[in-house]
Amino acid sequence: MTLDHQTNPTNVVLELVTDQCRRKVLHYLIAAGNQPVTLDELTDGIYPGKTPPESGVQPSPLDSRYDSKEHLTLALQHSHLPKLEAAGVIEYDTRSRIVRYHSTPRLETLLAFIANELE
Repeated sequence: MTLDHQTNPTNVVLELVTDQCRRKVLHYLIAAGNQPVTLDELTDGIYPGKTPPESGVQPSPLDSRYDSKEHLTLALQHSHLPKLEAAGVIEYDTRSRIVRYHSTPRLETLLAFIANELE
């Protein structure tokens, strides 16, 4: 599942943004710009009640699936980051626990629409 010509990029982008946690991850990484972030920084940044002010997203708690930072970190490592990496939106180095975002205008446009019109 990548954002290339072999798949339907609309379906891929829609699947990526269906999950609230992935939307929070993407907003955080977009706000970080080209700067890599550690998994710990990402977890701290999106844990309930934390949203970077420059993202333009109103703080909202993640759903009750993540009752601790450790639980959120595990979900990021084993579910959300691999899905984003498979789509070619991020690079995640499991050894250094560094996440790098790759600018994806189509995805960013959809995230902005969701944040401004639907959430």
